[in-house]
Amino acid sequence: MNSLGRISCMVLLAILTAACSSTKSTTSPQAGASRAPLDLTDMLRSLGGIQVYGDGASAEITIRGHESLQGSNEPLFLLNGTPIVGGYSSIYPTVDPENIKRIDVIRGGPKSALFGSRGANGIIDIILKE
Repeated sequence: MNSLGRISCMVLLAILTAACSSTKSTTSPQAGASRAPLDLTDMLRSLGGIQVYGDGASAEITIRGHESLQGSNEPLFLLNGTPIVGGYSSIYPTVDPENIKRIDVIRGGPKSALFGSRGANGIIDIILKE
């Protein structure tokens, strides 16, 4: 294959990768809403494509479609774009659901690639209100 053919294949691969990635968001409950306050686990449970087993800081969170035969299936958690060491059990007690602006779920694609193997199981980015 000549160099032009290789370049064409790489461009096509990049386009297909970007087209196959997905992002979903949710916003926090509106102020003044009359329903019971949600905790972070309930907010994640309400997002499509996320599986939540258990409650509170000990809940297991996975993004559907990402399964590892070795190691953890837990996605990488970001807080305002910064990776959180310790995963969900570390982020749960520090985030007040009332301060959440949105939650982005990233499955593959260029943003996931920025985090290398840490983003292999997907990424959950929690964006706080300023």
